[in-house]
Amino acid sequence: MADAPTAVPATPNAVGSAFEGMGSHIAILNAIPAHVAVLDHMGMILVVNEAWRRFGTANSLQSEDFLTGHDYLAVCEGATGENADDAAEVAVGIRAVLDGRLSEFDIEYPCHSPTEERWFRLLVAPLQLGEHQGAVAMHVDVTIRRRAEVEAHRLASIVESSEDAIIGKTLDGRVTSWNRGAERMFGYTAAEMIGTSITRLFPVTRLAEEADILDRLRHGDSTEHFETSRVRKDGRPIEASLTVSPMRDSTGAVVGASTVARDISDRKRLERQLLQAQRLEGIGTLAGGIAHDVNNALSPIMLAVDLLRMSPQDASSRELLDAIDSNAQHSADLVRQILTFARGVEGDRIDVNVNRLVSDVERTALGTFPKEIEVRTSVADNVWRVGGDPTQLQQVLVNLCFNARDAMPTGGTLIISADNVTLDTNDAGRYLGAKVGPYVRLHVEDNGTGILPDDLERIFDLFFTTKTVGKGTGLGLSTSLAIVKSHGGFVRVDSEPGHGTKFDVYLPARTSVVHVAQDRAVERPHGHGELVLVVEDEPSIRQITQKTLEAFGYRVIVATDGAQALAIYEQHPDEIALVLIDMMMPVMDGPTAILALRTLNPTLRIIAASGLVRSGHDATASLGVRYFLAKPYSVDALLAMLRACLDDVL
Repeated sequence: MADAPTAVPATPNAVGSAFEGMGSHIAILNAIPAHVAVLDHMGMILVVNEAWRRFGTANSLQSEDFLTGHDYLAVCEGATGENADDAAEVAVGIRAVLDGRLSEFDIEYPCHSPTEERWFRLLVAPLQLGEHQGAVAMHVDVTIRRRAEVEAHRLASIVESSEDAIIGKTLDGRVTSWNRGAERMFGYTAAEMIGTSITRLFPVTRLAEEADILDRLRHGDSTEHFETSRVRKDGRPIEASLTVSPMRDSTGAVVGASTVARDISDRKRLERQLLQAQRLEGIGTLAGGIAHDVNNALSPIMLAVDLLRMSPQDASSRELLDAIDSNAQHSADLVRQILTFARGVEGDRIDVNVNRLVSDVERTALGTFPKEIEVRTSVADNVWRVGGDPTQLQQVLVNLCFNARDAMPTGGTLIISADNVTLDTNDAGRYLGAKVGPYVRLHVEDNGTGILPDDLERIFDLFFTTKTVGKGTGLGLSTSLAIVKSHGGFVRVDSEPGHGTKFDVYLPARTSVVHVAQDRAVERPHGHGELVLVVEDEPSIRQITQKTLEAFGYRVIVATDGAQALAIYEQHPDEIALVLIDMMMPVMDGPTAILALRTLNPTLRIIAASGLVRSGHDATASLGVRYFLAKPYSVDALLAMLRACLDDVL
């Protein structure tokens, strides 16, 4: 207390008449580092030690005579200022000791100087002085301890308020402390964990990690930012980043460990999604190139089959042509799936009735799946519509349902449902490709064999399949993901081996209705002697296209590349009615040739053809070409496109 007489200096010779012979004990009092004063039964100061005197001098009190025979109780009771209440409590405590009502009195109080905050502990004990009972008052500077306690409390508050799990443990792995962050992260309370082994959080496959961590600790080494997996109380696995540091005693010996654990499940999920997107992009580029070459190979086969069917055939020949056509169409379908995966090919986007979409898939499942599989469907009332290609979206659901069927070889339950969800900022931040706003969620769930964790990260990879040879192409899920992404959506999957799999497809809800006119069936139109310039570097496609057009009343002239096409057109500018040109050729490619031809004749009718649908569409649109023919094309598609282009009013 800054204004209490505790700090008033006195000389070792200032003794009261009631305490004669004290001089022999002065040396002992002076050896004590605490500030000591002896009081008589009235609370008068009889003697103080050297530490008390130095304290008074250091605090600039008025004189050494201030304490001689001074009434310590009166000064305490009359104290003013911010420490008046503490001084009054000291006076009450001292009186109680002097009166024999207390065997001792103990209090801690602040005694701040202008330059620092200080704390003292006052201990008052009775002392028999002849016929009267006096007391010994001893002030101990506890500032360092109080500062340490304040700092410890501050650190404890930080630990408790931390979002991270902060855990203390012994060198045999027993938990000694467990903060609220640990409770949130792992689901266990401090009462449940303290005293138990930290390994109760470990999955079986990770138990060996603890021995390695403890061995490093015993050698004084830390483990920093170690990424691993742990198991919550509810059994849910989480991914965690651990920093484990040794705890030492005053001698420097390692006596335990402090673990800071952070839940990185969301971050790792996003990292896997990003890695998968990068991997799919690379595979997609490769797949697109392969698909282009395969389309070029299929085009003459499909055109030749149609031409051969125009000639009389016996039953055996017709059967052979049907087989060739069926396999060519099947190959073309596979290529379209690859292109959908590789380039996100878009079909016609219309207003899709989700209720009808689910009903159509339900009919397919009921009509083709084994009777041991129960099919359940559920569509929320007033479910929103989505904008998209109904055929592609149906393909997504069918692919998921077929995978579910294959995961339940002995039967089970297939659930198909649809409902409305609205994603907020937190939801959108958790999933790659997600945005804030309304979505329709298509849910496909089975209770089959489930997917192994290692396989779960690869199920959307092109050609990846867990099915036996001949049972799967590895295109279904990769194609489905590409379709969903091309519709502005994303896919979530959750699976547990032995308990089944859940797929959630999120598609942006339709806010405006767009109607696209449906293609109408057309008969094979004939030409009227128009001259068509066919520009194609593949000999087989060039040859069969020429024969097809000639068979239907057109005259045909051919070129193997863009440069040759320009030379031919310059020779026949008034005769050539239309140019059918491939977009990917050596020497001079399609886009370059189209620009040159349009320079010669801005109104020239041009049809562009390519085995890469999206890039072909984009290129032709930028060149102002309105007609695009996707390879492989049939005779019907070729003839209909030519007729439409020739009849178009420019």
